[in-house]
Amino acid sequence: MKGLIWAEVKKIRANRFFFILICLLFLIQCAYFWQTLYAPGENYYSQADLAAVYSDLRGMCPDEQISILEEDCGSLVQELSEQSVETEYTALAGQILARQFVLEHIEKCMDYPGYLDRVSEQAKSLAQSTLMAREDTFSSRNSQAAAETYSRLPDVSLSADSSAGVSGFTQNPLADLFLMLCISVLVMTLTVSEKTEGYIQLLRTKPKGGVQLYAAKLITLFIFSAVLIFVYYGGDLPIPADERGVL
Repeated sequence: MKGLIWAEVKKIRANRFFFILICLLFLIQCAYFWQTLYAPGENYYSQADLAAVYSDLRGMCPDEQISILEEDCGSLVQELSEQSVETEYTALAGQILARQFVLEHIEKCMDYPGYLDRVSEQAKSLAQSTLMAREDTFSSRNSQAAAETYSRLPDVSLSADSSAGVSGFTQNPLADLFLMLCISVLVMTLTVSEKTEGYIQLLRTKPKGGVQLYAAKLITLFIFSAVLIFVYYGGDLPIPADERGVL
């Protein structure tokens, strides 16, 4: 079995196209991930700019955060009115919009108890409707379960912070697509060569040859798939990290 597995590994190592494809797709998806974090969007600020604002506000109470953001926005607006260079103008506008976004986020977190009250009122009004008249219906059971869940949420305190790095790392569509593409090429490399070179029937004539052959292919496929998963997802980890931590 070990000899068969090693033979499959050497077969993959001999396929230069496979390794070139891995490197090329990895660079493309890293560039895409970097752009989503550090390239300015339509509002003239990037996710990294937002993370910098959140980082400066960590450890402060919400009222202090709001006060600092309003003061920063006021000074930036004053500086913006005196700016004539277009590039500097858009950069300042992006800083203002980023702080306004963070300010709205903080205010939503502060309004969390009010949000729960509104949800509770909606649940009470829904419980009085005709849909909930029978307790054995799915809608009635779901409403009761939701009420029990929301009753435990007021003990949770929310704080505004950036999650762009974690979201981009766990929800990178190119990493999923390129990983499936590389695994497909890997499967073709492991299965097609015997048929094209015409010795698949010879391998099957060995005692338990077919079982051992396909078991070796599956083990090799599992090993290389695990390596690919580590490369495509683990390789993204340094991108959203800087001196402030994960963006």
